[in-house]
Amino acid sequence: NGNLSMQIPASPDGSGDVAFIASPMGKGGKAFQLTLTSPEKSLLAGSAWTTGLTCLVRDKEGLISSDPAHLVNFRVEGPGQIIGENSRNAYGGYVELDYAASNEVGTALIIAEASGLIGDTLAIDLNDQIVIDNFEDYRSFSDLEIAWDIRGGTKAQIFLDRTNRGNGDYSLRLTYGIGNSYPPYAGIVKLLDRKYSGTNRLRFWLKTDNSNR
Repeated sequence: NGNLSMQIPASPDGSGDVAFIASPMGKGGKAFQLTLTSPEKSLLAGSAWTTGLTCLVRDKEGLISSDPAHLVNFRVEGPGQIIGENSRNAYGGYVELDYAASNEVGTALIIAEASGLIGDTLAIDLNDQIVIDNFEDYRSFSDLEIAWDIRGGTKAQIFLDRTNRGNGDYSLRLTYGIGNSYPPYAGIVKLLDRKYSGTNRLRFWLKTDNSNR
């Protein structure tokens, strides 16, 4: 319900994935403001893509309010729409709803308002293409290994490369070995967090090693 304090101890390589500690922050007071959150910052326009939204009712200290209920009004400026009712009661300090993409490309501003409270606005971009990975957000090599998996086949390794790249600061570099009893294939796999319905082609930047393999 948002009343957790997260502490991530620093690790030697800066990855921050050694451990984490979660502890209750206590009960909140009188409602003061709304906070809108979503796991998605962009969706594919012209598709059936949706994303969940959570609206938290917080007190002045940022804790989840202990007020019994608040009527929250939602509206969208720009493409897309709220699924279901635009006005909903937030019980226990939060309310959940869904937003659906439309055919129009642009930025949707999802606005949450409640009487006597400071509202909030969340921006979601609707694009005609979706970036699966641009390799810009990995804080360490261990983060990269979690996202991308090497499965069987020849000897292969992956790295973040700042020398050979397309647009941006990083690319994914793959080193491999062929011959000497190594099989002539390897699987470099990224598990996607959604089904990419509505898409019909894949584009990527590639620089070869000129080995003609």
